[in-house]
Amino acid sequence: MLHCIAVIRVPPSEEPGFFETHADSCALCHHGCMTYAANDKAIRYRVGIDVGLRSIGFCAVEVDDEDHPIRILNSVVHVHDAGTGGPGETESLRKRSGVAARARRRGRAEKQRLKKLDVLLEELGWGVSSNELLDSHAPWHIRKRLVSEYIEDETERRQCLSVAMAHIARHRGWRNSFSKVDTLLLEQAPSDRMQGLKERVEDRTGLQFSEEVTQGELVATLLEHDGDVTIRGFVRKGGKATKVHGVLEGKYMQSDLVAELRQICRTQRVSETTFEKLVLSIFHSKEPAPSAARQRERVGLDELQLALDPAAKQPRAERAHPAFQKFKVVATLANMRIREQSAGERSLTSEELNRVARYLLNHTESESPTWDDVARKLEVPRHRLRGSSRASLETGGGLTYPPVDDTTVRVMSAEVDWLADWWDCANDESRGHMIDAISNGCGSEPDDVEDEEVNELISSATAEDMLKLELLAKKLPSGRVAYSLKTLREVTAAILETGDDLSQAITRLYGVDPGWVPTPAPIEAPVGNPSVDRVLKQVARWLKFASKRWGVPQTVNIEHTREGLKSASLLEEERERWERFEARREIRQKEMYKRLGISGPFRRSDQVRYEILDLQDCACLYCGNEINFQTFEVDHIIPRVDASSDSRRTNLAAVCHSCNSAKGGLAFGQWVKRGDCPSGVSLENAIKRVRSWSKDRLGLTEKAMGKRKSEVISRLKTEMPYEEFDGRSMESVAWMAIELKKRIEGYFNSDRPEGCAAVQVNAYSGRLTACARRAAHVDKRVRLIRLKGDDGHHKNRFDRRNHAMDALVIALMTPAIARTIAVREDRREAQQLTRAFESWKNFLGSEERMQDRWESWIGDVEYACDRLNELIDADKIPVTENLRLRNSGKLHADQPESLKKARRGSKRPRPQRYVLGDALPADVINRVTDPGLWTALVRAPGFDSQLGLPADLNRGLKLRGKRISADFPIDYFPTDSPALAVQGGYVGLEFHHARLYRIIGPKEKVKYALLRVCAIDLCGIDCDDLFEVELKPSSISMRTADAKLKEAMGNGSAKQIGWLVLGDEIQIDPTKFPKQSIGKFLKECGPVSSWRVSALDTPSKITLKPRLLSNEPLLKTSRVGGHESDLVVAECVEKIMKKTGWVVEINALCQSGLIRVIRRNALGEVRTSPKSGLPISLNLR
Repeated sequence: MLHCIAVIRVPPSEEPGFFETHADSCALCHHGCMTYAANDKAIRYRVGIDVGLRSIGFCAVEVDDEDHPIRILNSVVHVHDAGTGGPGETESLRKRSGVAARARRRGRAEKQRLKKLDVLLEELGWGVSSNELLDSHAPWHIRKRLVSEYIEDETERRQCLSVAMAHIARHRGWRNSFSKVDTLLLEQAPSDRMQGLKERVEDRTGLQFSEEVTQGELVATLLEHDGDVTIRGFVRKGGKATKVHGVLEGKYMQSDLVAELRQICRTQRVSETTFEKLVLSIFHSKEPAPSAARQRERVGLDELQLALDPAAKQPRAERAHPAFQKFKVVATLANMRIREQSAGERSLTSEELNRVARYLLNHTESESPTWDDVARKLEVPRHRLRGSSRASLETGGGLTYPPVDDTTVRVMSAEVDWLADWWDCANDESRGHMIDAISNGCGSEPDDVEDEEVNELISSATAEDMLKLELLAKKLPSGRVAYSLKTLREVTAAILETGDDLSQAITRLYGVDPGWVPTPAPIEAPVGNPSVDRVLKQVARWLKFASKRWGVPQTVNIEHTREGLKSASLLEEERERWERFEARREIRQKEMYKRLGISGPFRRSDQVRYEILDLQDCACLYCGNEINFQTFEVDHIIPRVDASSDSRRTNLAAVCHSCNSAKGGLAFGQWVKRGDCPSGVSLENAIKRVRSWSKDRLGLTEKAMGKRKSEVISRLKTEMPYEEFDGRSMESVAWMAIELKKRIEGYFNSDRPEGCAAVQVNAYSGRLTACARRAAHVDKRVRLIRLKGDDGHHKNRFDRRNHAMDALVIALMTPAIARTIAVREDRREAQQLTRAFESWKNFLGSEERMQDRWESWIGDVEYACDRLNELIDADKIPVTENLRLRNSGKLHADQPESLKKARRGSKRPRPQRYVLGDALPADVINRVTDPGLWTALVRAPGFDSQLGLPADLNRGLKLRGKRISADFPIDYFPTDSPALAVQGGYVGLEFHHARLYRIIGPKEKVKYALLRVCAIDLCGIDCDDLFEVELKPSSISMRTADAKLKEAMGNGSAKQIGWLVLGDEIQIDPTKFPKQSIGKFLKECGPVSSWRVSALDTPSKITLKPRLLSNEPLLKTSRVGGHESDLVVAECVEKIMKKTGWVVEINALCQSGLIRVIRRNALGEVRTSPKSGLPISLNLR
C-alpha cells in the first residue's frame, strides 16, 4: 500500500485547474490517508461527479461562505472500458476470463483422467490406442462389434476393448454434476435422449431396433447406411457450419454409455470388478463447487453480533435467503405509519403487522401487489398510509410497490414442478438450505450444513431441471445484506411480537444507539459487476486525492445515467428492448401521420396524446362519449394540491371537454364520490373501460398491459390529490447510486470529529443535469469542440469534456434548485400534454426566496462556465484512462485460423508449401511456427538475414536432439503479425507494450524505431521491469520486428528511450502536420494536440486517435424533433474517429519535434517523479 507523504499546496493566485505533482505526493491514496486536519487553510469546495456509460467526469469547485464559486480546483474526465475491454463488446472481461479459466481447468482435468485411464488399460493388459484411430469412424464399428459378438482372439479382443474404452472416455456425455459417480453403477432405463437417437436412426435407415440397443450400435449402423453423416456438432454445407445438429443432437447421457459399457463387459466376459473400475475411471469428476468454507472467509461479518460477542463469526446473509425476504417485508411494514384523522400518525399494531405480513409473504404471483391492496387489508383509505408506503408518485420517496418474498416468486416461476411442490411443504430452514445449495454463493450459514433431503432432490434432477435451476440461480436476488441469519431471525421475531420499528427493535435487542446503521463498505469495495467496480475504484481514487489535497469537501453531488452503473449484459438487453420500442414507436408515428393527415416535426407530447386516445378507442375514459384528436382533452386523474401534476401515462386520461370542466382540480375518486358528475360517469364504468383496453394497441406484453391497467384503476379509486411536489423524484433511486452515496457518506462522516459539519452527499438522476444545463444555457456557453451543424441546442457528445461540464453543473446543484428544476419540468410536461399556455419557463420558485436563489444560481453557473472555458482554451481539462502495465491481460485472439490458408481479410495468396531442402526466404524463416526450428535455421550454413537460405537437397539439421532431413515440412504463419501455433493452426497474439528506440546511423543521423513486445514473450519472467527485460532472439516479438531495428540492436547503435502501451497519451505539435488526412482533420476540428495510442498493428507504425474526442455521435443517428439532425461529418473526421485512426510512422512522428508521452495521477496532473513507483511522463526527443 502506498501512503501520502507530502502534498504541494498551490496558492490561490496561481492559475487554477492544472498542477504538477510534487515529488512526494501520493500515487494512489488508499485507506487511512484522509484526515480532517488535512484542510489547514479551510478551503471550502464542492464536488460534482458525472457517472456515464464509459466515462466519469470530476469537478472540484472552490466556493465562498455563501457557496458562490471562486475557482475550479480540478476538472478531469476519466474514460474506462465498462469492464468489457472496449466498445462493441457485450460480454465482460471477467466473464470471458472465467470461461477461459474453466476451459483450461476442464482441459487439465481431462488430461489427468485420460492418463489415469491409460494406466488402468495397461494394468489390464489391453494397451493404449493411437489418437489417429480414435479420430476416425472405426471406434463406432468396434463398439457395435463388442456388443453383438464375443471376440475369440484374445489379442484382437483386448485391442478392441482398449479402443472402445478410450473412445467412450473422450465423449462421455452428461450427468448431473451433483450426483456421485457411484450412482452410475445402478442399472437404469434408457433416457429420453437415447430414445430420441433411436427414433432418428430408425427414420433414416428404415430399420427397427430393440429397446436395449446401444449408442455405438445405432451410430455404426447409420454410418454403414450413410458414411458422410454428421455425428457431432453442426452439419456443414459448402465448408460452413449450419444451424442443423448432427445425429447425436448435442447432449447425451452418461447413464446410456454405462449401459453400453455393461453390455460390452458382459459380452466380452469381463469381470464385474473390472467393469466397476472402468466406470469409476472413465466417468470420474470433481465436485462442481469450491469449498464453501474457503468462500466464506471472504464474506463480511455481522457487526451487531460482533458488538455482543467479539468472537462471534456470523457471516452476512444472502439477499435470496428466505430469512431476509421475511425480514424485508416485516421491517418495511414496521416503518410504515397510518395517518390518523384526529392527531398525527401511528404505527401498525402487532395484529395489523402480522396480518399484512402474512398476506405479502404468501403472495406468489408474478404481478406485484399494490399499496391499495395493503390499505384494504388494513381497512384504511390508501392516502392515509405514510412512511415506506408513501406513494412515489407524490414525492419520489417510498416504495412503488409493497415488498414481497421475491425468492418464493422466482422459485414458483422456475417451471420445476418438483421444486414448487417441495417448496410449498418445506419450512423456512429447509428452504434456506435449498437456496444455499442452488445459489451461486457459499450460503448464509456460519458452518457447512448437510441437508440430506435437499441433496437427494438436487442429485436426482434431470438435465433439463438442472438447466432451469441454473437460470433460477441467476434470477435470485443477488448480493448480501448487513445482517447475519441469527440477527435477521431475532429482529423479525421481535418486530412481529412487539410491533416496534426496525430502529427500536435493534436498539432494544443489541443495546446500540438509536439510529444505528451498519458501517458502509469502502468506496472501492467491489460489488462483482465489472462496470460498477471500475466506477467505484476511480471515484475512490479521485476523492481520496482531492481530500488529501484540499481537505474535506462541503458537498459531494453525484449524477449518473441508467447505463453508468449497469453491466454490459444488462445494457445489451436494454439496447435490444430500446430498438424494439423504437421500431414500434416509428410504426405508431406513421399510423398517427396517416390517420391525422399531418406531416413535419412533432412533439413527444403529441405522440403521447395520440397513444392515450388510441388506447381508449376514441372514447372518454370518464363518460364513454366519442371523442377525436381535435376535440379531446388530456386530464390528470389525480392532480397535486400545488397545481403541479404527475404526467406519467398511467395518470393521464383522454376525456371530453364537459367531463374535464366538471372534474376541475379534484381527484377522480373524490369527484365521483360527490355525486354531481355528468351522466354516464361512475367509478365502475371507468374501471370497466380500462379493463377493455387491448395490449395490441401499444404493442405491450400481457404482463405489462396488466400492470398498466392496475395502476390506472388504482388512481381512479384514489380520493385525495397528491401532496405538494418536493422535487425528490429528481433524485436517483437506482440501487447502485444509493449504495455509492452511502459509501461516500461513510468515508467522510464515519470518523468525523465532534463539531465538524457532516459532508452532504446527494445522488441525482441524469435527467436533472440535462434540465439544469438547458435552464442555464450551459451547452451554448461552454466552448467545446463541435461537429459542423451542431448549433449548441443539444448536448455535445463529440468532445469528451462534456462530462467535465456536467460535473461542474452538478457540483453547483443544491436541493432547493433541484426542487425548482423538477417543478419546472413537471409543469412543462403537463402544459404540453394538456396544450395549456406554456408558462413553465417563467417559474423560478414557489416563494420569493426561492426565486432569489434561482437567480443567484444562474449567475453562479454563468461564472463557473467562464472559468471552465478558460481551462478549455488552455487545454487544461485532461482526459485520462487506466493503463494495463501488469502482464495479466489477454495473450492471444480467441479464434484459431488455419496455417494452410491466407488469414481472413488478408491480401496474401494461399501459403506456399516448403520443406527443409527448399530455398527459404528470410521472411518465411522469421514466420516459422517453432522457435527452436527458427534457431536451427538461422544457424544453418549459408543463412543470410536478407535472403534467407538457398536450396539444398542434402540439408540436415538437429532439432531438440533429433536429426531432421531435407524433406522435413516447414510450417509457418501466413501473416506478418505475431502469432502462436495452437491445435494445428494459429492465433494472433496481443501486445503488452511497444519499446521506442533511438538509432544513431552514419554521419550521426538519428532515426526512431518501434519494437512491439507480445504478452506471451513476457510470461514466466520474474522481473520487476517488464519494459526493459531482454528478449530472446527467437521470441516472436524479435522475429517480427523491423529489420533495420534488429540490425541496429545487433551492432549496438540502438538505444531504448521509452515505451508505450495502449491508452498512453501523446502530445504533439499539430502545426507540424499540415498535409494529408491528418491536416484536414486538424483544420476541421481545431489544433488537437493530445492523442491516444489505440493500436500497434505494424512494426514501424502506431495508430493514434484524438484523446479529447469521442466517436459516439458518429455511431448512432441523432434525432431532433422527430427528424434527422443536421450534423455534418467530414470524411477525414469519420476516417480518423470511426475507421482507421491516424496511422503514422514512429520515425516521422518523433522527427516532427518535441513529442511528450504523458502519464497522469488520479487528478489528471502530469506525473514527473518516479518516487511513487508508477510510470512518469517522458520526452521522446
